[in-house]
Amino acid sequence: MTSNNDGNKIGVFSHMLDTKDRVLNKNYYHGCNHTHGDMICYDPKFPFKGEGSSFYALYYEAMSRDAKTVGNCALGARVQYWTPNKEIFQFPYANEVALEECHKRGVDVMFGWEMVKVHFDEKGQKIATFKNVDSGEMLEHPFSMANINPPSKTHQELIDGGVTGSDGLIDVNPYTLQHERFDNIFAFGDAIRGNTTRTQTAASA
Repeated sequence: MTSNNDGNKIGVFSHMLDTKDRVLNKNYYHGCNHTHGDMICYDPKFPFKGEGSSFYALYYEAMSRDAKTVGNCALGARVQYWTPNKEIFQFPYANEVALEECHKRGVDVMFGWEMVKVHFDEKGQKIATFKNVDSGEMLEHPFSMANINPPSKTHQELIDGGVTGSDGLIDVNPYTLQHERFDNIFAFGDAIRGNTTRTQTAASA
């Protein structure tokens, strides 16, 4: 839950990856509260932490579908995935599979839109303001629920030390996960650069 500048509760959930309990339980089950209108699932500009949250739109769609069968969710409720990026994953095969699944399930995929503000309008409706990254067009979109993966900030000391590239991602061998220049560094998950998904599941595998 977050507040706008007036202190009013907006009803937006930010996916934080600070504890194991939040990753495995709180982030996941938050989607069961969707009862009507549009649910926005938002990923920031690449690179960002928590790539696994990109899957939550599909998790939440499954929850919403189940809720609709027992009357706990309006039949017109929709799940939407918004991002300023032009793809869900920077791994072509994973991106293809995710897009196909979104199409099958009716999840709206909105590429090229950066979220710049969340607020209430004069009628008390929750509004998300998006900016088109190509045209600069501004769009106000009403919603009932939002799940936001916040932007990530690169650690400058890691760039300066040569541990990461300018994008803040670590150069590792994709097969051994050992650093390409520093033999004593191994990395996996959201921290690495490479042609793979950078999720908790992928790291475990």
